[in-house]
Amino acid sequence: MTHSYPYFEPEFVPLSEFIPPLEACMDNATSDDFTIIKVDGANKQGILLKIVQILSDLDLIILKSYISSDGDWFMNVFHVTDHHGHKLNDPDLICFIKQFLNNAQRQNRFLSPAQVKIRHDNIINVNHIASTVLELYFLDRPDIFSDVVAVLFNLSYAIDSGEMWAHNGRVVCIIFIKEQDTGMPITDRNRYDNLGENLASLMKVHHLPKELWEVRLRNPTSSQIHTERRLHQMLQEYKDYEIGSPPLPVEGDQLSLSKLMDAERGFGNANKSNEQFCRPQVSIENWNDRDYLVINVKSQDRPKLMFDTICVLTDIGYDVLDGFVSCHESVAFQEYFVRGMNGHIMLNEIEKQKVIRSLAAAVERRMSRGIKMEVHTFDRHGLLSVLSRTLQLHNMSFKTAEFAKDDCLAV
Repeated sequence: MTHSYPYFEPEFVPLSEFIPPLEACMDNATSDDFTIIKVDGANKQGILLKIVQILSDLDLIILKSYISSDGDWFMNVFHVTDHHGHKLNDPDLICFIKQFLNNAQRQNRFLSPAQVKIRHDNIINVNHIASTVLELYFLDRPDIFSDVVAVLFNLSYAIDSGEMWAHNGRVVCIIFIKEQDTGMPITDRNRYDNLGENLASLMKVHHLPKELWEVRLRNPTSSQIHTERRLHQMLQEYKDYEIGSPPLPVEGDQLSLSKLMDAERGFGNANKSNEQFCRPQVSIENWNDRDYLVINVKSQDRPKLMFDTICVLTDIGYDVLDGFVSCHESVAFQEYFVRGMNGHIMLNEIEKQKVIRSLAAAVERRMSRGIKMEVHTFDRHGLLSVLSRTLQLHNMSFKTAEFAKDDCLAV
């Protein structure tokens, strides 16, 4: 297959103005069970993650995906449903997808915030520009988060939204806050410094002298970042992937695409040990003759799994050139042909183990654990503080949490 590109004169016209727009089409005729989304365009570095990020932000469930790139061009195919498991029947949805895909393609800043979400089956815009961003890292102790939101309440800060993940004894949290009185980000330097000092004092109380914790406050102009990607980066930075035993290798008969598909069609070993069934399995092969690393990941399926995997692969320095993702009976198979962004593919054993452990951590970080609780109620100042304190009094704590406002409701 050959592709033609528009002619331009490089001495007079910037290349970026001639990036062809992404082509996105939605096919609802081929299958009764899912919608097929096909996206192709110029193969700009990081574009796969941006595409998967947008599908993830729209709460679409990716049942299967084919990733293919050839030099300067790519074509990706996604079999998707909405979060209820239904085909996409909203005629406006493809317009949103095309709009945000093309915006993402032309953004110079790769770390962009989530711009769209699905709430109550409606597409809404999400804007964190008018919020101060609080980033926290601390050891997993049940009362710390409750005390943090109590400090925000006592200092008259309103929590606009946020998310918290706990993995391997580490907790990272991003909270978007505003002044309670004005609904604006923090502009008073004294209040800004006072909040940082109060939170630092709180962390010192809950940690031993040599234990690691961190409090970061960012103003709105430096906070244009995708929240979930930033949570992955924070846990990766604090090496949560190094804790615990290494993940299991993927079985040898699943180390090629054809055998992977055979395994999917014949997968029925539900009687395997709980450890094999629940824990992610990761294997890496060097294909030196083709200048690839072949990465296989087998795990329990869950929403946003592909985004988490691609996100971590990108952040540890790998481009995904081709790949295949498929889900069958709650089990997900992912196979990626990758190359280091610096062109390097040879891995020593230490580097190999870091990649394997990092991918396993990416799968595990937001796997469901414990009891899932959803709260929809009228929003009021201090609501999250009351909720977290109530759980603490009953010897319970958050393991993962997502909180936001939807008009006058707290969700």
